[in-house]
Formats: sequence, structure tokens, C-alpha cells
Amino acid sequence: EVALLPPPEEPGGEVADPVMLVVLAGPLLAALTALFDAVWAGSVPLGRRPDAQQPRSALRLRVLGMLVSGSTDAAMARSLGVAVRTVQRHVAAMQREAGVDNRIQLVWHAARHGWLDERPDGQPGGTVRCPSG
Repeated sequence: EVALLPPPEEPGGEVADPVMLVVLAGPLLAALTALFDAVWAGSVPLGRRPDAQQPRSALRLRVLGMLVSGSTDAAMARSLGVAVRTVQRHVAAMQREAGVDNRIQLVWHAARHGWLDERPDGQPGGTVRCPSG
């Protein structure tokens, strides 16, 4: 493994010298590799949002919307006309798909990945958008 680092920019955006710093081994290379891997793991291709191609479910959209608003499982179930366990299964499935461990992380992930940007029909201006169903 090798790390190549560009020279720092001068004030005004000019590059000091047209050289690269080459890191061949040692703790600095290990730290740079770990940093790159962490950033790469959270990256997405330009021009695409993750989950943009996945189908959406109206029920999951409603569950996510109520979750964002702070509704309890029982209140969601009553409003949707389903069992509490059904609500819990949908929340758990969305957590798995998002790769998160709890509801707070799910809401954060939903906001960060655009699940809250569109209506179920894909048009802008809705409350939530969520993958699969």
C-alpha cells in the first residue's frame, strides 16, 4: 500500500509546489488507509442517491412518517389499522435496510438519504420516501 498526498494549497487556492508526498509504510500510512476506508464505506456515486431505485411501500412511508413525528407503536398501529407487531416488523425491516441499530439512527438515516424528500409516487414535496415494502 502507498498513500499519495497532494501539497497544501496556498491562500488564494494556488498549490505551493507541483509535488506529492509519498507515504510508503508506518503508522501514518495505516491511519491514512483507515481514514480512506471509512470515508469510502459511506460514499455514494455522484448523481445518485442510495436507495433511489428501490420500490416504496405506502405503509412503510406512513410508518416512517409517524415515527419521525414521535408516534408510539400503539398509536401507529391504531392509525394504520394494523397490529402493533406489524408496525414493529416494518420498523425493524427499515432498520436492517438502513444498517442502523435503533429508531433515532433510522430517522437520521432517512433524512440523510432522502427518504423524507418525496411522495410515494416519486414526486417532490411529500413527507417521506422509504425503500421496499
